Amino acid sequence: MMQSFEAHSLDDMAGFASWLAAQLRPGDRVLLSGEMGSGKTTFVSLVAKALHSRTLVSSPTFTLIQKYEADLPLVHMDLYRLESEQALLSLDIEAYLSDSRTVVFIEWPERLGRLRPEDYLKIDFSYLPAFSEYRKVSVLGVGGRWDVKESFLLG
Repeated sequence: MMQSFEAHSLDDMAGFASWLAAQLRPGDRVLLSGEMGSGKTTFVSLVAKALHSRTLVSSPTFTLIQKYEADLPLVHMDLYRLESEQALLSLDIEAYLSDSRTVVFIEWPERLGRLRPEDYLKIDFSYLPAFSEYRKVSVLGVGGRWDVKESFLLG
């Protein structure tokens, strides 16, 4: 079941990021969807901060994959510029997705095609009409790992 909430401030997003950071386990996969500029990278930076990352998160749009040392090692991918499965395979995406020691955040996950993991948390960020700084955040657990019914999303 998809759950949604409205984030009216960066503090709201930071609260959700802190909640998620406390839920994450090695091997988790988090797929992030939304328009360009909707807050995907900002959200990853907030999660990394909650996990006590030793470096600041930057957008991986041009480097495609960033790794961060934190309480839980984190990999952040941005697949926006990739247009084929061959391009994904050339980056050794399968090795990252099968690494059970890290949590992986993937922006533009629709580019994964058949490489999409079977078990993941999908978070979609969308703008709320007439409020450019507000976001609707929708969360869906896919597979057996995630059950968001008893969560931050419901208060």
